[in-house]
Order: sequence, then C-alpha cells, then structure tokens
Amino acid sequence: MSSGPRFGRAQALPVYDELADALRAAGAVEGIMFAGSLRRGKAEVGDVEVLFIPRVVSMADPMDLFGTQIPQNKAEVLIAEWLRLGVLRKREGEGGTTSWGSQIKLAVHVASGVPVDLFSATRENWFNLMVCRTGPADLNAQIATLAKERGLTWGINRAGFYRDDGTLHKLVRSERDVFDTVGLPYQDPIQRRAVL
Repeated sequence: MSSGPRFGRAQALPVYDELADALRAAGAVEGIMFAGSLRRGKAEVGDVEVLFIPRVVSMADPMDLFGTQIPQNKAEVLIAEWLRLGVLRKREGEGGTTSWGSQIKLAVHVASGVPVDLFSATRENWFNLMVCRTGPADLNAQIATLAKERGLTWGINRAGFYRDDGTLHKLVRSERDVFDTVGLPYQDPIQRRAVL
C-alpha cells in the first residue's frame, strides 16, 4: 500500500480512461488494462497502474539513405509526446530519482496529480504481469514462495514458471494458470489476498 496521498475511484478511473483511449485511438497498443488496487475494486488508490502491450511497427530509418526498416514502438512515441506536452511528468522518488525505462515508467498525470505506473508487457508475459501488477503484494509474495517450494521461479517478466535449471516448467496462458501452478484456488481480482 502506497504511503502517499489516496485518490478516489471517481478521480482515478478517468485518468486511466483518458490515457487508454488515447493509446487505443493512436493504434499504439495491442491490449491495455488497469491493474493494482483499482482492479481490485478499492474505493481509494495510491496510483493508477496501467498494463499494456505496445504495438511495434516497421518504419524507414530517417538516418539511413537506403530506407532500412527499423522497429518503432508506437506507445513509446505517444508517451514521449505526453511528456513533451505536459500531460504526464516523470515522478520523482526519494533523492529526486526517476524510474523511466522500457518496461516501467513511473509518472504523474499533471492535470489531476494522480500518480500513474505504466507497465509494458508482451503477449507472452501478459497474464503473469497482470497477476503481479494487480497484487496485492502479500499475494505476490505467497505465489513466489509457493513456486520456490516446488523448485520453480515465477517468471513475471517471462512466459511462465521456470525450473531451477532455467527451463520452462509451465507456460502461463491465463491468470488462473498462475494460481493453479502453485496450488492456490483462483481468486477474482476483487477477492485477491494471500491465503493463510
């Protein structure tokens, strides 16, 4: 749970809708969903967590006279434009540092002041990341611990659960697969908590 200010669902959901609608309208994502406490149905949230699969297209390299094709991440382009226009700003952590990488971007929606966490996913890791980013943290810790007890690693940024030697044990094709693999009963997002 975030120690910062809390925002009601009525303030947080429109932030998600604005960003998701713009990403969809620009054809910048293959899929998008909110996660975190917003997905768990909490009345107040500390941030809006957005999980998305970016659309990557080929374009001619403007620096190459021969027109070599290079990949362009359309979501990255739009998010960079939001920074330039002041729709979002990078969120500073302790010591003034920011987290702004290819997979995780921590921002603030300028007009509302609501923190926004942007998580880039792939089709392969979508369900792992959806479970992890929906949380809560104690459930994530329980899933990781139960996986370890079975000689597995929960590859949240990968396609599934892996054995200690790095080989794939189980490909995750749904959120239910995550729960089944570690022996937990499936929980809808609103019910999610560690099982004692």
